[in-house]
Amino acid sequence: MVVDLLAGANWQRAGGKGPKPKPINRPDARAEKRRREYVGRLQRLGLLKHGG
Repeated sequence: MVVDLLAGANWQRAGGKGPKPKPINRPDARAEKRRREYVGRLQRLGLLKHGG
């Protein structure tokens, strides 16, 4: 979020010349949930240490 705010502020200070900056892509909440589930399965199988 900070990167988006700084890019917008810099664009404004430059007089709004050029295209308005686009927000960066953010991680999908569903993808994070799938990642946590996958890591949990690997930990339960003993293929990945807890906390790693």
